[in-house]
Amino acid sequence: MKKILFLYYSLSGHTERMVLAAAEGAREAGAEVIIKQTPDAERDDLVNCDAVIMGTGNYFQKEAGKFRDYWDRYDYDWLKIKKEIGIKPMGWVVSAGVGGDACTATVNGLMRALNFRRVFPNVVAFEDPTEADIENSRKLGRDMALMEPADDYQELDPPKVSGRWKWPEKIYVIAWKGVGVEVTKA
Repeated sequence: MKKILFLYYSLSGHTERMVLAAAEGAREAGAEVIIKQTPDAERDDLVNCDAVIMGTGNYFQKEAGKFRDYWDRYDYDWLKIKKEIGIKPMGWVVSAGVGGDACTATVNGLMRALNFRRVFPNVVAFEDPTEADIENSRKLGRDMALMEPADDYQELDPPKVSGRWKWPEKIYVIAWKGVGVEVTKA
């Protein structure tokens, strides 16, 4: 039986409604469900699950502070336990005002570094979740529970190629009061 961790923080109760719907969908599909608000979660909760569905509100384009606190508490442990974690699928439910799911960007980067793969689209509710948002959350939980174990998972967010910034051949610097200066590479 697949063990799915539902890791979230909810201030208004909107995110919690979505997380509980996702957990219900997973339970109906036969998964073992572990539901934890981040203040009560421990590092081993993430290690001992087969998949994770996370939930947070969007606060000024960032995740909730108490959601972020979970990651900060174990800052130095994460890279040490990467091998213990293995490669696991993950998903998101987000309750947002105007910012949508922009708040997931920071944690997505960390989760990728820890070998988690976002395999389903985020479920995003604007303000109070509608019945469609609740049903989409339930479907996310069900789909995660029915997903076959794999050595790796097709990810919706492939890693971006990063590298050193290169100076352009020519740059223009516009100074105060419109005086322009042209700088060329030596």
